Amino acid sequence: MKEILYTLQGLVILFSLEQYLRQNKKWDIVFEYLETGLKAFINWRSDANIIEEMKVIPDLFSKLAFLALAFIFLTMWLKIDNIAVLQALLGIIMLSITTIFSFNWVFKHRETIKEFKPVMYIYGLVGLIILVNIFVSEIYPSDLISIANQYNLTIPTKYEIAISFLFYFSLAILSFYVFMWMFALIFPISILIILFTTSKLSGYIRLKLNKQSFIGLIGVLQIVVLFGLYKYT
Repeated sequence: MKEILYTLQGLVILFSLEQYLRQNKKWDIVFEYLETGLKAFINWRSDANIIEEMKVIPDLFSKLAFLALAFIFLTMWLKIDNIAVLQALLGIIMLSITTIFSFNWVFKHRETIKEFKPVMYIYGLVGLIILVNIFVSEIYPSDLISIANQYNLTIPTKYEIAISFLFYFSLAILSFYVFMWMFALIFPISILIILFTTSKLSGYIRLKLNKQSFIGLIGVLQIVVLFGLYKYT
């Protein structure tokens, strides 16, 4: 996060000094490339089809994970001992896998849920064994039954225990299912918000942005960067 903020800070400083730096021909060429790239990015985001973009997100992250894995093997081959780089690459892989799973869970739910069948069968078999064991085995020691009879205490029957077990067993499955939905929705919704926001903001910038408003935008970006640096440093 710090690296991103420092990069943004550098861009803010660069554009703030544009008027002075453009007096140098080399810097003038640099700013021409930056402006061309910025305009191309704004036009691309303005005309973006968000639905089509959402469809290709899993493929994009699968390629990203493959590249990160390739870089890990490359660093091992070159014997580059950099823990920070390795952690970043592993983070990219984990993020990619989580994002791909989340998109498949939300948009290809029927196919994805089938992958959990072996786990569900094992879970169901364990539940069945416990349920059968409730009926075929002696649940309460004889001493406990004697004490209960002596003091007129009510002990739950096997049927009541079985019903309670089935209730909590089913509740555990339902809770896991709901949790998976809550977890899986985080990534598609976050990416959808990012795509939608950048598309609408780029459309507004393309229509309204001029030199004065661009300076104001740089000022707002500077405030955001300073707040981020204050928070993360």
